[in-house]
Order: sequence, then structure tokens, then C-alpha cells
Amino acid sequence: MVRIGRLLITNNHPVVNDEGQWAQPITLPEAKWELTDTDIYTFVTDHQLPFIVEGYVAASVGTACTGLFNPKKLRHCLWNSEHIVRVLRQQCHNQWPYVEFKEADPILKVLHSEAFADAYFKEHTHADSCITQTLSLHMSQNRPQAVGGK
Repeated sequence: MVRIGRLLITNNHPVVNDEGQWAQPITLPEAKWELTDTDIYTFVTDHQLPFIVEGYVAASVGTACTGLFNPKKLRHCLWNSEHIVRVLRQQCHNQWPYVEFKEADPILKVLHSEAFADAYFKEHTHADSCITQTLSLHMSQNRPQAVGGK
């Protein structure tokens, strides 16, 4: 886990840095690694918009973290779009909207695999245009803004 002031966050959960860019939390100057055993929460927001926590802008599930992900990797396209929300809603429908995963949950390994993302987008005949439209929309709507969480 990464501690930034009062915020405790995973390093895989992007935040906006002082330059207004998406970044891994550990790259912020005040960030420190912290070993802890705690529950982790994230949120699904309308239109996958980021949210503010402890004064920092953080990505919600599906937020397009422009500049931090590789749009040529389907796994990144999946996790940086509304597609991951659709997958979670479908795969975890019996828990939706309060989905809970344990650290070693096998579904997480599957969802983070390039093979799953490839199969997911192959099932959607309009995947190429969907990815392009999704990324364009998110890049225009989700431009990060630094809040000054110090």
C-alpha cells in the first residue's frame, strides 16, 4: 500500500499528480510504502468519472487514465473504459453493486489478463469502433485536474 498523507491506496490505483497528470501513487513526492492488512474499496461512478478522496483525485473503476495506460493493450482498454463495469456487472451480478474480492480471488487474475480482454473484445463485433469511441470520449471528458491534496 502507499500512504500519501491520510490516504492509504494501492499503487495500481491512479491518482492525479501536481502537474495534473495521472500517476501511480508512489510517484508522488510525499508518498511512502506502508505494509498493512486492510480492506480496500473503490467505486463505480457515473460515466467512470474520477472522485476525490482525502484531497486527491483518484480513478474510479473504468476511468480512462490518459497517459498512464497503453491504448494498444486490450487489457488497458478494458480497465480504462465502461467495459470493465459491464464485465463486473455481468460476472458478479449476484453481488452487484457491492462486489467483494479477496486478494487471491481467481477472477481478478482472469480480469487482469490480456487473454480475457482479447476474448471479451472479440465477442463484441463493434469492439474496434467501441474502443476508439470510448477512449476518445474519456480522453476529452476525464482530463485530470490537480486538487492540491497536501
